[in-house]
Amino acid sequence: MIEIATSNTGLIVGRDMTGFLSRKREKSGKNRTLMSTNTFKRNVLMLELAMATGSRPICGPDGKPVIYINTPFIPPKWRDTTDKLRAIYYQSAIELLAERNSASIPYRLTFNLTPDFTRKAMKEGGLSIIHDKLSKRLKRIGCEADFWLAIEAVIKNDGKSGGWNRFKGRPHIHGSILLTPEQKEIVCGAIRTINGPANTIFKRNETRLLSLEDEKGGGKSHAKYCLKHVGWNKVFMPHTNTLSRTQRIGQVAKELYEQDRTSIKMYSAK
Repeated sequence: MIEIATSNTGLIVGRDMTGFLSRKREKSGKNRTLMSTNTFKRNVLMLELAMATGSRPICGPDGKPVIYINTPFIPPKWRDTTDKLRAIYYQSAIELLAERNSASIPYRLTFNLTPDFTRKAMKEGGLSIIHDKLSKRLKRIGCEADFWLAIEAVIKNDGKSGGWNRFKGRPHIHGSILLTPEQKEIVCGAIRTINGPANTIFKRNETRLLSLEDEKGGGKSHAKYCLKHVGWNKVFMPHTNTLSRTQRIGQVAKELYEQDRTSIKMYSAK
């Protein structure tokens, strides 16, 4: 990560091409090979299916796909899924858990990171440090919430030109969290604590917790939005993972994915 400046909304960073290329070489040198083109294409097909079903699951109670599949294929194993696809299933998991517990509601979560906390987190492990600190803080104050997080650096250009800035970024967090309405202020307070000292402007724009209301696909659209710049984020922040989740979210997401994968495999074998 290359620091450029500080702002009232966080740390401004530049593209770290040296770190990005170094990370790619490290990955290619490991025993586990990089994702093949075929596996990537199957990830894309599975993501398209998940988005096409909107708020419904890919497969119905009878185990059959609820929509027509133009090109039969074998979905990748869970361990070979992309962050974009995993985020969809993390969101599906959090919404399923909300259905099981009517007192809890899934919220869209966005929060900025202070420059000091950004530096510390990136030095010690990136998103995993942010996730762990938030999780521990919530448990300490009696709010063991399930959540998943994605870190993003790409920001919009200044002024009227619009578009996304590919030269300067600002690390910040998107995601989703399962809460009762009474716990919203607790979460905002926890984020305030882990972020540390900040000026009034930063505090005013620190955290947003909004209900999941989206006619174009529910929480899946939110999950896709959170990972919209996953490739460029690795250029700005090459030494951190993009995605994290609590243990229960990970378990339920994998179970949902395996159900869909099995059904699509059976359909494709016909």
